[in-house]
Amino acid sequence: FKTITSLEQMRTGLWDEDTLQKIRINSAVRYELDPQYQGVIDGFKFFIIGKGASIIAQDENQDVQQYLEQFIEINQFDGRDKDIVSKLLKTGDLFIRFFRTANGNPANVPVIRILNHWEITKIVMDPKDRETIIEYHRPYKDESDQDQVEKILAADIVHIKFAEMDEPRGKPPFGVIAQMCQYYFDWIFNRVVLNRLKTSFYLEEIVDGTPSATSTQAAQTPDSTRTGRGGKNIKRMPKPGTKITHNKAVEYKWLKPEVGADDAKEDGRAIRLSICAGAQVPEFLLGDASNANYASTLVSQNPFVRKIEWFQDFFERYFREIFKRVI
Repeated sequence: FKTITSLEQMRTGLWDEDTLQKIRINSAVRYELDPQYQGVIDGFKFFIIGKGASIIAQDENQDVQQYLEQFIEINQFDGRDKDIVSKLLKTGDLFIRFFRTANGNPANVPVIRILNHWEITKIVMDPKDRETIIEYHRPYKDESDQDQVEKILAADIVHIKFAEMDEPRGKPPFGVIAQMCQYYFDWIFNRVVLNRLKTSFYLEEIVDGTPSATSTQAAQTPDSTRTGRGGKNIKRMPKPGTKITHNKAVEYKWLKPEVGADDAKEDGRAIRLSICAGAQVPEFLLGDASNANYASTLVSQNPFVRKIEWFQDFFERYFREIFKRVI
């Protein structure tokens, strides 16, 4: 955790841009690798956008609706709207760019493209008003492989960000649960390793005699074709249904694995509850409906429903801005 110790940090925010960029990248990578993190984001995505956004013009003139439908078809917005929601939930920061010309002439219908968070490296703001943007800088390489910077006017960009109004860049909306997701990921991994270790040996052979008698009995057990970590062949297990002959000095005992799963399950659930608290989701969204009944499920999903509605209002405002510029 980072502590703010100066007015400069208060002005620029808790994280500098380099750190925010690492947080966005980490969130996108975690989505691809972590089932808990992906489950939370996908759950919100499916409930927020569902089958897609419906765009209906308020103008009674049918030409306006036909123009919007033409824009939707050309830009494949029935699908691009889902991409916008998905990318924003992963990284918290993206840019919608408008191309208003074609071959140097004004286009009949503008074309939009999504610019990812790493494609815009600088945002120039009005020094007197942090919420007024002048231009955006996009670095690129020209035909000669030389570094160039394209300056894009604010009128050609709709910046969708998960942040407060006066903050220049957004951050992942579920970044707060990333650490707990990592803890759960590590907990699962450690349980798998522990289970493999504790269930590696199935049969114990007890020899009632001297160490030399034990060695003699061990030598009589044939080796397997597999080798252990020391490089030596391990002893072969008796095949199912075979007959073993020995005297009273030798005892075969099947070991019962003691993995302690019941002792550790509450630790895992405590971590999952922290994930649920940070994301404001009920446990069944993470695949655990064992503690839910009809009444408790209705109560537990209320914060989740309210957060879905909040996100829908959030995206509706930006979708309205996009189509306002189209019209």
